[in-house]
Amino acid sequence: MSYRFFHRRVFRPDHSTWVLPVLASCFLLGIVIGHIFAGFESVCQSRILQNYISSFWLLLQNGQVEAASIGYTFFSYCKYSILVFLIGFTVIGCGIVPAITFYQGFALSFAVSVMMYSSENGFFLAAALFGIRCLFVLPCYFVVAHDSLGYSIYLRNRKLHKQQSSVKKKHTILHFIICVVILFAGAFFEHMFLIKIIYAIIQE
Repeated sequence: MSYRFFHRRVFRPDHSTWVLPVLASCFLLGIVIGHIFAGFESVCQSRILQNYISSFWLLLQNGQVEAASIGYTFFSYCKYSILVFLIGFTVIGCGIVPAITFYQGFALSFAVSVMMYSSENGFFLAAALFGIRCLFVLPCYFVVAHDSLGYSIYLRNRKLHKQQSSVKKKHTILHFIICVVILFAGAFFEHMFLIKIIYAIIQE
């Protein structure tokens, strides 16, 4: 075994082994903080928040909630993946991608927690509103975020004349395209069936 190979493999391991754990930790930290924040009395008892939830429940009970357009739904599915994909081609992605991942965990946890606190059927409604979306969005997001953070680190290392990464630009782009196709399928499914599922839960 050559010294160069040994030096790279033992003393400078590929960063791809720790990128995903870092992103997962940021996401889980966001979930914990979002749930804690949603439990604050000042937040739960907020008049604006209570009025919004009450209005939403009233519209649901009256059957006045309609499915969002396919374009809007698709954008909601893709927005964070597109953002981290673009930022991944810059050095600032090293800090921004983990921050976006944290925010995703926080926003998801806060919305689900507030929904659960708002009604007896809050858990089932939250599962319908966010469960289907999470099945498509989260795996695709983490694939794109992993590649984007890896490529951003590669750019930083190249700029500092350090070890190069094994992340390839063409692989990053290919994974992103595949994820966009999967996200469109998820957005189409939600557009067609989500409202029907929600009304079925309410009627029970």
